[in-house]
Amino acid sequence: MTPTPGSGAGRARANAAYTLDESIVPMHHHSGRARDDFLCAIEPDGPRPISVAEANHRAVHGCGIADLTSAAKADDGPAGLSRRMVLRGGAGALGLLAAPNVQPRMVYSAGPTDKDILICIFLRGGFDGLSAVVPAGDPHYLNARPSLGVTAAKGLIPLNSFWGLHPQLSALTPIWNAGELALVHATGNTDPTRSHFAGMWSMERAAGYGASAAQVSSGWLGRHLASSSSTQGTFRAITLGNKAVASLSTSFPTVAFASIADFEIWVWEGIQNEVRTMIDSAYRTVGGPAGAMAAKTLAAVGGLADLRSTPYTPDNGAVYPDTYFGHGLIDIARMIKSGKGLEVACIDIGDWDMHADLGQATDQASWFSRKARDLAQGLAALRTDLGSRWANVCVVTMSEFGRRVGENASGGVDHGHGNTMFVLGGQVNGGQVYGSWPGLAPEDLDMNEGGYNGDVTITTDYRTVLAELISDRLQNGALGTVFPNFSYPGPVGVFR
Repeated sequence: MTPTPGSGAGRARANAAYTLDESIVPMHHHSGRARDDFLCAIEPDGPRPISVAEANHRAVHGCGIADLTSAAKADDGPAGLSRRMVLRGGAGALGLLAAPNVQPRMVYSAGPTDKDILICIFLRGGFDGLSAVVPAGDPHYLNARPSLGVTAAKGLIPLNSFWGLHPQLSALTPIWNAGELALVHATGNTDPTRSHFAGMWSMERAAGYGASAAQVSSGWLGRHLASSSSTQGTFRAITLGNKAVASLSTSFPTVAFASIADFEIWVWEGIQNEVRTMIDSAYRTVGGPAGAMAAKTLAAVGGLADLRSTPYTPDNGAVYPDTYFGHGLIDIARMIKSGKGLEVACIDIGDWDMHADLGQATDQASWFSRKARDLAQGLAALRTDLGSRWANVCVVTMSEFGRRVGENASGGVDHGHGNTMFVLGGQVNGGQVYGSWPGLAPEDLDMNEGGYNGDVTITTDYRTVLAELISDRLQNGALGTVFPNFSYPGPVGVFR
């Protein structure tokens, strides 16, 4: 979308073709049991929430779409349905397709591919890598975490003589023992921000920070796809998620939907076909990017009809957790098995911001224990479900920053810096912890925003891991395009 006309810049760009970098996407967040839906405009300087009214204003005045206000009612249908519903959620997002419980984001090629399928998991909220993958051999670990430290007495799972795994991640141990799980410690985003919002935005752009990075508004996955993949096919770019799709943003349009089961025109069933025709007619009249977007969306609705109508049963006795994350992984598994050309799937698992009440490793109901178990059991179920297809799948985790080394007085850990990445898959050189460990002695820690040392020092830029993945497993040598402002130092060694 273009900016709302008004400023000189807005008027100058009012008729320009929009890109996903400047699009409108549906978002929601949960507050207790309630869900608040809103829209998010992704613009060059970052995403921001907007109202439906502003989204429609942009659609009408920014993209030249007619203001569709005339009624379109079936005799026995809902009295309140009007054509304005076609624009709900913004022209680019086709909000009638936005549904609750949004989980993974997926990107598809024109057909089957011999490249690995990438599943990128963003652990939103600041994942505590020191609770998950424990440097038990570091003598300063328990000094910093006398209460929260994970020890053998609390069920620590030894990985080698130095490292151990949180007991609630035990579902990952068969994958580790099979050599299909690698861990990278003291890694992360070198941007020193401790802001969740800024950290996510920075990490998903993967362009570093500072003046040069500020000029980059697209995401690393979007740049990868734009520089390596076919531009044809109904499922060129499909996004699902409860956050702005920053990592997938680039110059090609991306269709947004909630889940395979929910990917349908969300109006009364008796007039679905009429509304499809209305959308198709309205956007074809406009033409250009908006018309192409509508055509892709409607084609995608039809393209997933076979999956929507077929009940899914995981293979090999796989049991996914009954959570948003688990349900999202089921959809990813279905798409991988469908042969529709899945290239990339992104899925979030949030709620890692544990400033207080992180909990003991021995307490299965504690905050970190519940989240860790959801993550591990979901990944283990996915591997089991995929069977032989796992050989060509790569899973990588990211988080906007790690947590402080020392525990606080509230039983939690505050925003930090260095963190841990999980890399899983059939071609992973696993059973090892990678990265240069900086140590947890006070003089070895990174300085936080308060001006004193307290964070794990980053010794491996997270883009190094992603660059190895992009070049070795996704067969894209355009690393300078995918990761601007970054000099790839060579592989970490996490892939065979």
